Amino acid sequence: MTRTIEQTLDEIERFFERAAEVEGIATSAATRLAPTSDDAIDALAKKFDLTIPDDVRRFWRRGLNYKELSLRGDKPAFAGFDWYNLEYLARLRALIGAPRPPGPPKSQALPEERDPRQGRLFAD
Repeated sequence: MTRTIEQTLDEIERFFERAAEVEGIATSAATRLAPTSDDAIDALAKKFDLTIPDDVRRFWRRGLNYKELSLRGDKPAFAGFDWYNLEYLARLRALIGAPRPPGPPKSQALPEERDPRQGRLFAD
């Protein structure tokens, strides 16, 4: 069964509502990830030289109602969507040095010359 992003978001909203009723799960008040305009999405894409997939654009345009959930105990668990908003993602992107230069990330780029230290466990 293939679902649209809108159907998936409807299911996520129902999940948060049902999870909030489960004993032992702490919840916040209802939180709204507000819809984002096409202009704001386009500005983010331009600023960081991004290609934003259609389903992500539709997610941001629709918005989402959710509750932050937490489960305490030996292995605590948390759920929420506050980190999905454009402003947060833009701040994160800026922290890692956007806009990203073309080509693979440094960790994946091949060295331009062979480093004589490669493959040695101990210095001479």
